Amino acid sequence: MCNQWLWQMLSVPWNKREVKVDAQLTGTVAQPILAGALSSTKPTIVDRLQLNNISTNFKLERRIMAQSPTPNSPSSRPQFSSLALAVSDLVVVPAAGGKISGKGQVDLALGSENSRSGLVFDFQAENLPADAIAQVYALPIPATVKIGSVSAKAQVFGPLENIQARAQWQAPQGTFPASGEVRADRNSADLPNTIVKVGDGYVNVNAALNNRQWEALIKGDRCAWTFFTT
Repeated sequence: MCNQWLWQMLSVPWNKREVKVDAQLTGTVAQPILAGALSSTKPTIVDRLQLNNISTNFKLERRIMAQSPTPNSPSSRPQFSSLALAVSDLVVVPAAGGKISGKGQVDLALGSENSRSGLVFDFQAENLPADAIAQVYALPIPATVKIGSVSAKAQVFGPLENIQARAQWQAPQGTFPASGEVRADRNSADLPNTIVKVGDGYVNVNAALNNRQWEALIKGDRCAWTFFTT
């Protein structure tokens, strides 16, 4: 049967503009698999940030799976089909310094089973120069305050209609060394357990954004408040 024929393995080098792709096409007619590597060939601007290099491995495949019957469904149900894109060894190198690496997968349901569409990605940021990035975005940070390098681990996950994010970050070299967490979805954001070192003391901040309104609880321990008034 034709859907059992194997695609001949192909090597498809593509170097156009800023992206180079090397890919191989394998699998059957019904379930092809496209796998390869992608890399930028020159610096790229994303939003306002210049990225010196972007590279990743990828695999795109169509999956066909049988659906288990339920008490309210017929004993035989149509097969479930989806497109799955897996990304591995993702590396992003900003021109300002530091590195972002990651991996993840996106599943897109084909047909009416949209509730099965979703994604999960894991990222790790190392030594991102927060002060240089803040200047790019013209953030109003006082000249006497330095953030220093920021590192973080983050995960983005969920069904496509309700994507969520979780992150833990550290900025230990700034004027006020800090660390914290971020939890966000499309309608809200929480910043729990944010700890900022001020002199010999600490400030603990728990903040939340709901309906475009911020609420925050701030507690200080042995803080010299002159840091904020001079």
